[in-house]
Amino acid sequence: MLKEREVRLIKKLLEHKKPITTEKMALFLGITSRTVKSDIKSINHELLTKGICIQTKAGKGIWLEIPPEKEYWLYNLAINEIPETNNCKKYEIADFLLNLNRYISIEELCESLYYSRSVITRELNMVESFLDRYHLHLLRNNLGLFVEGKERDIRIAKVILQLKINHSVNVKSIRDRKEFGGVEVDGLYGIILKTEEKFEIHFGDNEFVNIYYYLAIMIERHKKYLHRHTTLPQIEKYQDNAYQFSESVIREVSMKFDLEYTMEEILYLYWFVSGLAVNAFQKQRKSLETEAIREVLLRILRGIDENYDTG
Repeated sequence: MLKEREVRLIKKLLEHKKPITTEKMALFLGITSRTVKSDIKSINHELLTKGICIQTKAGKGIWLEIPPEKEYWLYNLAINEIPETNNCKKYEIADFLLNLNRYISIEELCESLYYSRSVITRELNMVESFLDRYHLHLLRNNLGLFVEGKERDIRIAKVILQLKINHSVNVKSIRDRKEFGGVEVDGLYGIILKTEEKFEIHFGDNEFVNIYYYLAIMIERHKKYLHRHTTLPQIEKYQDNAYQFSESVIREVSMKFDLEYTMEEILYLYWFVSGLAVNAFQKQRKSLETEAIREVLLRILRGIDENYDTG
């Protein structure tokens, strides 16, 4: 049986009908080129009896060879195995733009995502509308396209985009995941689970997946996109479990994946978890003046953005 990622690979090849390099396919799927090659072997093995094969050639790329009588069957497989979300193209475009630290031309965006110029220009208004909901702004000028906004808003938007694009994801599907966006995240699931047990917290499945995606995105952005930030001086710690959970997870993740351990990252996760896991921390919050804490946290986050250039 084909995996969801393998069906997405097939679907992408069906859409463009011309060779694509493994590097570009890896970028689109958010995996490594080695994984693309591994998936191709798996797909070819599964579809051998159908006479369908993904051909590869150095310097040219990868493409599908399909017997005419099997074309409808393969299209039907791709559509039924991965139903279209509500206009997935705008989410893919938004996610791609959020990973850039520079302006990009529409022509370069078309080449990177294998969408026509008419598709890109048609989707941009919907991309802009989506980004606005997360306080992010799509700049469009003679330099090209660029998303302007604060790091914490970019991460939240990317979590939502992952859930939109990978709508069938669940706790089981992330348990043994080795990589995210081509970056190693092996062990991340275990860190969250261990910390959850340490503080006697029980997240719902959706909350767990959201936290997993947030941390995977944090790791990916530090490894591939972000500049190193100045470590903030220690400040007074909050006494609720949401803060203690966040501090413990960031410490473990930083050690495991060789990231800079900063107060900034603790506060970012604390803010994210506090707004997400209401039920998990409900008991600990009963005796706390939550609104006062949130207001203090907001001021601290504003200070981080202003003083440490993390916006």
